[in-house]
Amino acid sequence: YDRVVAAFRWSDVVEELGWAGRDTVNLGETIVDRQAAGPNADRTALLWLGRDGARQRVSYGELAADSARFANLLTRSGVRKGDRVAALMPRLPETLVAMLGAFKAGAVYVPIFTGFGPDAVRYRLTGSRASILVTHHEFRAQVPDDVPVTTICVTAPGGRPRRGDVDFAVALAAE
Repeated sequence: YDRVVAAFRWSDVVEELGWAGRDTVNLGETIVDRQAAGPNADRTALLWLGRDGARQRVSYGELAADSARFANLLTRSGVRKGDRVAALMPRLPETLVAMLGAFKAGAVYVPIFTGFGPDAVRYRLTGSRASILVTHHEFRAQVPDDVPVTTICVTAPGGRPRRGDVDFAVALAAE
């Protein structure tokens, strides 16, 4: 441990991450795009296992493309660098798409614990000044109607979001 600590240099880390000589860093690009641009594009980035035994494999290429589509959606929705994008989401592939897409759009990603009730969700949305909320239909009832955010909702296959919400899958496909 002492030997590793003595040899540690932040400059080595910055170089390894490809951040040397850059004025800005985009975590979406760092985390997924550089993997998708090379020979790893078809490699598994995420293997999701659902409670019901469902499985979904997502490659680096798929994750890079979907998060870029989500970043485009956010930008078209008026999100600018430094704006907040909140998420009240369970552990799903769409959660990672939203997080990476927010990073790619230059937004600050604000995770909100799914165990919170409406008052706690309201407090976090207003306190963070989030302009967009990504949520899942199972948690949509926890979002107070009096908070002025654009809500993007992930629904079950064949499901429909609440009136006024943006359908995650439909909007992503349109990008």
